[in-house]
Amino acid sequence: SGEFEQMVSTRYAKAGVADLVRERDEVIDEIRAVSDQLNDHNNNIIFYDEQIGRCQGILTDKKDDYENAKSLRPNKPSVIVNVLTFGSADKKYSQKMFKWKGVYGNLVKEYENAIVDEAVYGQDLNYQEDARREAEEKLTQLKAKQKELTDKILKTISVDADMKKQLAAHLEDII
Repeated sequence: SGEFEQMVSTRYAKAGVADLVRERDEVIDEIRAVSDQLNDHNNNIIFYDEQIGRCQGILTDKKDDYENAKSLRPNKPSVIVNVLTFGSADKKYSQKMFKWKGVYGNLVKEYENAIVDEAVYGQDLNYQEDARREAEEKLTQLKAKQKELTDKILKTISVDADMKKQLAAHLEDII
């Protein structure tokens, strides 16, 4: 097997394709890296789609309850009312607000967080989709370059009959 590798290396060196092979190997390594990035983008897109769906579910399911809670939220008294009531209106407001938060605070917080999260996840999803398109384009270019280099290597290498006989003797070891 070592002799076989030496014959192949010698043939590459004689044909002057060592640089092409090295360049092709670098392109193959880059293809692997870009393929990994593409896989990451696809997984992120799935994740963000699921999160957006979750947020939309919350917004749909809890819209009526949220609107009801917002309509029941106590209004802060104006400064004039507060002065005329010697501060008792402000105290009553604080008590009502405390009770309202106890009943509706979590619902309102969850709903408003879902609004923000949906927007953020939407931006992240757009970024991932753009990055995926760029990775797909780069992968297409790299594969074309790999094919071009492989074709150059194949055109450059010519194996004579004696070399074929020497290589064939080692094929059994490989198979």
